[in-house]
Amino acid sequence: MKNLLILSVMMLSMITFAQEVKPKFDQLKDGKIAATYFHEDGTIAQQGFFLNNKRHGEWISYNKEGQKTAQAEFDNGKKTGKWFIWNGDELTEVDYQNNQIASVNTWIDKDPVASNKP
Repeated sequence: MKNLLILSVMMLSMITFAQEVKPKFDQLKDGKIAATYFHEDGTIAQQGFFLNNKRHGEWISYNKEGQKTAQAEFDNGKKTGKWFIWNGDELTEVDYQNNQIASVNTWIDKDPVASNKP
C-alpha cells in the first residue's frame, strides 16, 4: 500500500511538471527583454517588456480564448498612464500618476468603448 501511494504521488508530480509551460524571454537590441508567459494549454497569457529587471512599457494579459483581459503601462517598474481591464461587457479604466491610482472609470455597455477583441 505504501509503495502504491508513493508511486501515485510520483506520477501526479510528473503529470503536473509535464503540463508546466515555461515563459519565453528574448533579449532585444535596445536593452529591453521581451517576455511572453503562457497558460497551461500553451496559449499566451501575458506579454510585455523588462528593462533593468523591471517591467517597462506596455503589458497585455489575455484569457485562454485570446481576448485581452488587461492592458497596462509601466515606466521602469512603476505603474503609469491608463490601464484598461475588461470583464465581460464591463471596461474599467484606471489612471495612474506617480505609481498611484489617480482616477477610476467603469463603463458597462453592449458596444464597448474599447474592444478587447483581436
